[in-house]
This record gives sequence, structure tokens and C-alpha cells, in this order.
Amino acid sequence: MGSWGSIAPSFKCMYDWTDSENTKYNSIVTGVCIAGAMTGAILCEPFIKKGKLNLMLIMNAVLIVSIAVCMVNNIVVICIGRFFWGSTFGCFSVVCAKYNNEICPIEYKGPFGAISQLMLTFGLIIPSTMALAIPQPPTDKDDWWINWYWRVIWLVPVAIAIVHSCLLLFCFRHETPVHLRVQGNEQELLRVMKKFYHENEIRARLASLAENDDQSNVVGPAPGYYETFFDSKINRSAWVGIGLASF
Repeated sequence: MGSWGSIAPSFKCMYDWTDSENTKYNSIVTGVCIAGAMTGAILCEPFIKKGKLNLMLIMNAVLIVSIAVCMVNNIVVICIGRFFWGSTFGCFSVVCAKYNNEICPIEYKGPFGAISQLMLTFGLIIPSTMALAIPQPPTDKDDWWINWYWRVIWLVPVAIAIVHSCLLLFCFRHETPVHLRVQGNEQELLRVMKKFYHENEIRARLASLAENDDQSNVVGPAPGYYETFFDSKINRSAWVGIGLASF
């Protein structure tokens, strides 16, 4: 997601942008991607309820198509591709966190959550490191490192998405126990639990899931986005939290 700043000098050279034009297009492309991320994070909630595993596979497909669109060397087309690229990032930031939270044993949620955040930051390092090969300052439009290498940098997420999808399809094709219990799929729930726990642990783990369901029923359903931002009981805290998180 943070790769545009690394390859922007190549586009400035190819399009002969002035400094002001470069600043303008940098802001546009970056803003479009962030707007896509916000959209994906907000709109993915109804789809999460249908299943996190399938949603991750769908988002990988959308990501690949979005990057394919961005291969066209046209700034308007790139902006369209970057919007949908950003939307997959926003969706992944929500669904992957919930998936890890629901599928990991309680005692491992902390370490796995930290690993997830660590890999997000590692992903941001990759394009910046690869962009070191771009000549500085770029001057020759016909140079392969300027005219084509930016595509190589943007194709790295495609490889990662393919590997991720293969792992989900062939090695780790499991929905979370929480989702399976809500769907009433007891047979699949038991099969998944046997993959993660010893036989003598399964009953206690299932009882823990049932206890959490009972607590949810007592407290009531979790508020949606509308209630979070406009319910007078909690909206002030929500808006203050968003304001602080923005910095």
C-alpha cells in the first residue's frame, strides 16, 4: 500500500512533471489509495459474517485484478486500480485481525497479534528496499529501471496473494470455531477443534466458546457502525478515539 512514494520519481521522469505537478499527483494517488482502505474497512463488516476464509480468498482475487489494472501506464487508470487495491488492504486489516483473534487459542492471541503487526510493517519495507535500484535522480525515460521496474515492485503483492491463497485452499482451509458455532455447523467445528487441540482439551474449549456466547447474549449484540458513531451513549468516545488515532 505504501509503495507509491518509492516509485513516484519514475513517474515524474516519464511524464515530465514539474515539482508542483509531482506534489499534486502524489497527493491524489496516495489519497485515492487511503480512501479505498477506509471504504474496505467500513464496508467489509456484512461480508465478514458470511465467512472470513472465503472473504480473504475473494480479497486476494480483487487485489490481483487491481494490480493488473495498475500495470497500465496511465495515471487515471492507476488511480482506479489503487482505489480497489487500497480497499483490499482495508478489508484485510479487519478480517485478518478477527480471524487470528477467533482461531488462536487464548494463550497465543498476544504473540500471534504481535506477529501480524510485525509482518504488516515488514510488508511496507519491501517496496522501499526494492526502490533503491531506481537511479536517483531519474533522468532517462527509456531506462528499464525507470520505465518498467516500477511494475516489478507492484507485482510482488501478486506473488504473495497467490501463495496466501494456495495456503488457504490446500493447507489451512478452516473457518474459525466462533464462526462455525454461530452457523451451527457442529460437525465441521469438531473437525477443526481436533486439528488444534488434544482430545482431552476439546470439551473444555467448546465449553469456553459456549460461555462466551452466553455472555454475548446477556450483553446483547455488538453495536454496528451507525450505533458507534451516532448513538448518544457511545458516540463521543468513538469520535474522540478516531481523532486520537488519526495522529
